[in-house]
Amino acid sequence: MEVQWLSGRAVVIWPISANFLFAEYLMMKWLHPSAVPWCEWNAASRQFLLAHCYLNTGEPVKALGCFQEASQRIGAEDFLLNRLLRTTELQGKKLETLYHLKVIGLLEQFELRELVISLAKTALSAADIDDPNLPTLWVKIFKYHLELCHNDEAYSAMTSNPDPERRRDCLRQFVVVLCEQKQMKQLCQYPYIDLHDEIVSIIESRARSVDLLTINYYDLLFAFHTIRGNYRQAGSVMYEQATRLAQEVIGADSLNRQACCYLAAMNSLRLLHPDNAWIIKPAVSEMEGIKTEDMNGASPKRDYEGTPLDEPVPRRRVDVLELGDLEKEYQLTSARLKLANHQPDMVHVTTSRMSV
Repeated sequence: MEVQWLSGRAVVIWPISANFLFAEYLMMKWLHPSAVPWCEWNAASRQFLLAHCYLNTGEPVKALGCFQEASQRIGAEDFLLNRLLRTTELQGKKLETLYHLKVIGLLEQFELRELVISLAKTALSAADIDDPNLPTLWVKIFKYHLELCHNDEAYSAMTSNPDPERRRDCLRQFVVVLCEQKQMKQLCQYPYIDLHDEIVSIIESRARSVDLLTINYYDLLFAFHTIRGNYRQAGSVMYEQATRLAQEVIGADSLNRQACCYLAAMNSLRLLHPDNAWIIKPAVSEMEGIKTEDMNGASPKRDYEGTPLDEPVPRRRVDVLELGDLEKEYQLTSARLKLANHQPDMVHVTTSRMSV
């Protein structure tokens, strides 16, 4: 009986056996230094455990080397395939990608950004072109380059991502982070090949949803359009900002900013041919068609015979603003600003825009 007991224990702790209970016990008990010499006797699975030990003893470069050595026999060892990855995938390169993602997850726990980038690049170079995990690897590279303020590399990773949805998510994060870093000039100078409409939509959405007194996304969008020669869009952006300032922010500072916005809008339109020097201002939507008051009590959803009617379609009316209209807005705002500077108590009643 005692012999069997000792034999069983010997199998469990014997370094070259296929049994991993002892190794897992050492890891769970945080006995990483004790596990290092035990793992040195073993192959790929033990290299993985040795790498884990190095991570926890503050030797991340050694850990990465061991992780990469272990990747060579992923499908051949039960521990790596069934205990670590827990997958039925048997195709070699896809299995290797899953393993790399598992290791990347461990490196992320230790905030080893540069090693994550390095391993993700290794995984990309080894993966098939149709591997479904390629977008995830590109996102990892993008994320950690961005966190390390490697903006050019982050942009390159973002545009290399084959998944359009992931690209848009990365682009949204790219815009927000560079704005927080006050890297507006750099943000505008990237080419955004195949992403122009998306970035305009993102910045517009941010401009319309963020408080005007925080990050000024309108100015960013104005610069973005101006750099690309889209002067009408640039003028429209400045007009919209002036409109919001008039509606949402009071005081002489607001009036001063409104005046600057009108000047910028006017200058943008002056760069266009006179026939094209105009912008469109959305106005109040009007309902045209059936008027219930003309139906003598009939249900607005049915005609006199009870036949269901189509829902009336709202039509958006738009006003066209030309350079002269903007000049009037600017003159009026300048007059209000002068009045506010001479009579500060009047600023609260002089911020409404005139009707054009």
